[in-house]
Amino acid sequence: GTAAIGGNALARAYVQACEESVARHFPQDASRLKAGLKATTPAHSGNSEKSGEGENESPGVSASRALGIIHCMCHGSETLFAYRLGCVLRAADDFYPREPLAQTAHVANVAYNSLLLGELGVPDWDMFHTQGSHGAFHAAARAVSGGPVYVSDAPGCHEKEVLRSLVTRRGNVLRARTHGRPTADCVFADVQVHSNSSSPLPS
Repeated sequence: GTAAIGGNALARAYVQACEESVARHFPQDASRLKAGLKATTPAHSGNSEKSGEGENESPGVSASRALGIIHCMCHGSETLFAYRLGCVLRAADDFYPREPLAQTAHVANVAYNSLLLGELGVPDWDMFHTQGSHGAFHAAARAVSGGPVYVSDAPGCHEKEVLRSLVTRRGNVLRARTHGRPTADCVFADVQVHSNSSSPLPS
């Protein structure tokens, strides 16, 4: 952490500067996001024993404005423990819609990664396509993920029934109380190999 090229100290400074920049230049609706900030600050803020809006901020930066950022490629410990304002953490590598064998691996990976990430912030299980044979599978996974739900189909190519299954009649997305994660009996099992390991995801 004290190397001449920067090490952990440089990584922390970079992450915090990025969060502050997003807060200033991409402001969010503070009234709409205030509740979300208060719900996630105690879990992901490792720099303070207190919770509440405004903790661990730099002067002039409102924490309620900084939630418009998703931290991607964020699993390195030098950055993972440096987040102060942004609470959404990408739990996946990438979503590969054209690779059939990658679909179950994607959900298994994000579920296991959420064991750690869910204690630090809100795990983001990445976008998905509603069309195709795996659309409903991914929709069900996102429904119990406890994180954001968003799709990346080409415009006009969405599977409407899959989308309807994710929202209420008013168009609201119901969010699980906690993040999705494997049950205890699956933690040390390879759910992609053993057919008797189904990797249930309680939320």
